[in-house]
Amino acid sequence: MVRSVVAATAVALVLVAGVAPVAAQQPGGPPPSGTPSPPSSLPGSPPPTTVAGQGPRRPDQDPPEVQAAADLGVILVAEEATVLDSLGAFAEPVPDDLGPVVDEVLDVRPELAVDDRDFLLDELADLEAEADDEDVLAILVNGVTPVDQAVVTVLSGLDDEQVAAVEAGETGVLDASVYLQAIDSLGRNGRPGLDPNTPPLDGDRVALQVRGAYLALVDGPAADEPAPDASEPASPTSTAPAEATTTSTSDDGISPWVGILVVVVVLGLGAVVVVAVRRRRPSVDAERFDDLLDLSRRLASARNASDVERIAAAEAARLVDASASAVVHRDGSELRVGTETDLGLLVGDRLGDGLLRRVVDTGQPVSAVVRDEPAVRHLPVAMVAVPVIGEGRVNAVVTVVRPPDRPFSAGEVDVLRSLGPVLAAALDSARHAEDAASASLTDALTGVANRRKLEDDLPIVLAGEERVSLVMVDLDHFKAVNDRFGHPAGDAVLRQAAEALVATVRPGDRVYRYGGEEFAVVLPSTAEPEAVQAAERLREAVAAAAFDVGSGEAHRATASFGVACAADGDDALSLVSQADRALYRAKEGGRDRVVAASTLAG
Repeated sequence: MVRSVVAATAVALVLVAGVAPVAAQQPGGPPPSGTPSPPSSLPGSPPPTTVAGQGPRRPDQDPPEVQAAADLGVILVAEEATVLDSLGAFAEPVPDDLGPVVDEVLDVRPELAVDDRDFLLDELADLEAEADDEDVLAILVNGVTPVDQAVVTVLSGLDDEQVAAVEAGETGVLDASVYLQAIDSLGRNGRPGLDPNTPPLDGDRVALQVRGAYLALVDGPAADEPAPDASEPASPTSTAPAEATTTSTSDDGISPWVGILVVVVVLGLGAVVVVAVRRRRPSVDAERFDDLLDLSRRLASARNASDVERIAAAEAARLVDASASAVVHRDGSELRVGTETDLGLLVGDRLGDGLLRRVVDTGQPVSAVVRDEPAVRHLPVAMVAVPVIGEGRVNAVVTVVRPPDRPFSAGEVDVLRSLGPVLAAALDSARHAEDAASASLTDALTGVANRRKLEDDLPIVLAGEERVSLVMVDLDHFKAVNDRFGHPAGDAVLRQAAEALVATVRPGDRVYRYGGEEFAVVLPSTAEPEAVQAAERLREAVAAAAFDVGSGEAHRATASFGVACAADGDDALSLVSQADRALYRAKEGGRDRVVAASTLAG
């Protein structure tokens, strides 16, 4: 029954969109026989752009029926991937990115988290039995956004051999990455504010798209309301299209049957929504769920964890009309303030003494009018605190407050509770991105910052400091180490030289590996005489180090140093050039010495 309703809805959407189902049609191939001609453009609209095998295209954003089909497609693909994963049908190694997607599905459909093969096979049969997947595909190809081949592959369904192999318990039958690619593509299908040229697959981003799709399909009647009945009188909002029931053709060449079909679509979507809501029904109105969906997309596109928190705190307050909000971090057993919309909202050293600690310990939201809460500075207030749970533990708490004469409703608590998983996934994704960015700015061999990081940092230091000095360092006769002891020994010398430099610099000085056997040291707020003294200390540290090259005897090494201090008008490039010239003179003058750029003629 559920699949039939979905299929009927999709068929109606197909008719409104003016296309025929294309389940068997592959991108680039001819349309099936009997496919009606695309409708003419409406007066005043731009002409359609035709893409081979993908129907008419309008040079604007995808229409609502295509976006709704994309949301439904995300859920269909994600649920099928979850079932197939439980059945062991995916080839090893299964991508780690599938885990967050499965978690999102199980959060909405916990009944799929069972070790019951017969039940899972029945569920897979339900997913494959009806033609709703094909109808979703038929709608998508009429949108503006080109349909990804992965979407076509997955929504076209499993073939008989694949189904038989899964039923027989064979492993490695399917490729999970195709399902992830399909979800990612569907999740971005024609939506404003999301660049179609996305970065490589990321499980947390894909999981956010699954959550967003579930939220989108909750935009409808509440679970305890009956599905709209076509026999009932039309509501005032649907009177206009319902009245267009003559058999004539309008002046614009549009059949009045389209009006009737619009009503059918609305009624069918209502039934789909009821099904979705009954699966997991938050007591939240549709407008707020639209806000949550938009928020999930904004969080997914945030550049770092700080931006994620800032957006989440501000939007949490806006969603429930709170006067202030905050995000509190859990570090081990300690709680600390992360972001506050109003500075001083919380008392930092009392976070573990009241309701926030209870939320962390229980994983359950709290809503109350409080008059003696130690963590809140200005009392009394109406307060809600909800957990942000990731990998089975509470990692943070979102709290909002407003005047005590306006306590929060159960629906508002549900809104904030729904925000928790979205924020958890966005924070995890942002932190992974930050870790990756940090790794790209760190030299893998020595652990110090790399040249790219120097090129990022030096202009900033020059802009913020009056006197900045740069020391360029080159290990003497390094090639001889590689030739005599081998490259592993050379790597060991580089690591130990970096350790000697880091151990000797002053607090605030920064060490970088410039490339090969060269290092750079940035000395903020340092004139050239002090910089020369600092370089002498570094030279002595390198010369005194006993380098272990695996020969059984300590190896001794020296280094040459060039020092330059930025003058007015010097940029990063000119400062590096001056220090490099001084370094060259130190090498030319016999090595194991420090040369200042100011001593060079010309």
